[in-house]
Amino acid sequence: MDSVGVIHGRFQMLHKGHMEYLLAGKKRCKYLIIGIANPDISLTNYSDAAPHRSMPLANPLTYYERFQMIRGSMLENGISLQEFDIVPFPINYPDLLRNYVPMDARFYMTIYDQWGIRKKRFWKNWDVM
Repeated sequence: MDSVGVIHGRFQMLHKGHMEYLLAGKKRCKYLIIGIANPDISLTNYSDAAPHRSMPLANPLTYYERFQMIRGSMLENGISLQEFDIVPFPINYPDLLRNYVPMDARFYMTIYDQWGIRKKRFWKNWDVM
């Protein structure tokens, strides 16, 4: 089991699949940092691997609204506040990530599409779940 794990997503409406992903990440580490991608418009960038992800209609919820949903859902699933944290995760600006998460942590991800494939190529130390 890893000491610190990092997981990320936009979580634009938290759904069952997101919770399965979050809980699977938590099972792999003692402390989970949950990164919220596209935390605000200034940290959202176009990617041809997933053009819809940068569109305003694909990002209707604010960072704070997503933070509240995730925190409440983690608590409802029996994960204590001492076991996780939630931070902005500017995935489109990888040089900024070190300001939000420890870069020596274990990064977890899933791959469903071209966007996942592109992230995995860029981040070689990420574990695919």
